[in-house]
Amino acid sequence: MSLHFDGVALDYGARPVLRDVTLHAAPGEVVAVVGRSGCGKSTLLSLAAGLLNPTRGAVTRPAGRVGFVFQDARLLPWLTLRENLRLVAPTLSGAQADDWLARVGLRGRGTDRPGQLSLGMAQRAAVARALAVQPELLLLDEPAGALDELTAADLRAELADLLRARPVTTLLVTHHPLEAALLADQVVVLGGRPATVQGTLRVPGARPRDPDDPAVAGTMRDLRALIARADRAAPGGGEAA
Repeated sequence: MSLHFDGVALDYGARPVLRDVTLHAAPGEVVAVVGRSGCGKSTLLSLAAGLLNPTRGAVTRPAGRVGFVFQDARLLPWLTLRENLRLVAPTLSGAQADDWLARVGLRGRGTDRPGQLSLGMAQRAAVARALAVQPELLLLDEPAGALDELTAADLRAELADLLRARPVTTLLVTHHPLEAALLADQVVVLGGRPATVQGTLRVPGARPRDPDDPAVAGTMRDLRALIARADRAAPGGGEAA
């Protein structure tokens, strides 16, 4: 099923945060939301997850399970990786949990605890946990934001492969144009105060994409130009608070 925001507005008390946000993610499509820090990108994810209700407008989300990958792994430190996965997917067998860990490069680490992992390994375990619930909707909140660029590149490649193997309607929040160019089918630029959709970009070519592909570089140029135009056009200009 698809994810649809129809004229969504959100206020925190008297402070407007989002205004007239409309976007659509078709079944199996990856939509990236790009914008300055503090512009309301993560708020969109909370609305998509049903953790917040819009002040006006409507959010239609796929029925069924939601997988959420946060900026940090948020694994329970007293549980093994296998137990962390089975906590959110109780019907998962130990072998099935180990299989999900293997898919993200953590073969044989099911009995490890989060404290035994690097940041990159922990974030890959968090991706496995989100996918293990067999979600109808996947929400990614800057999943590589806390990682060094080499580790982030590996995680993006693994995500691309996983989303090709099992397509799922996905909303990705990122401030990284390359991440959007590699993983998304469509990019939505959010900006202004209150935040609105400042523009959209359809990413050419099938996923997964090679970061060295000239087409990816072209998408990044187009995306940066769109962000710059949005900055100039948005009330107040520059970075949102």
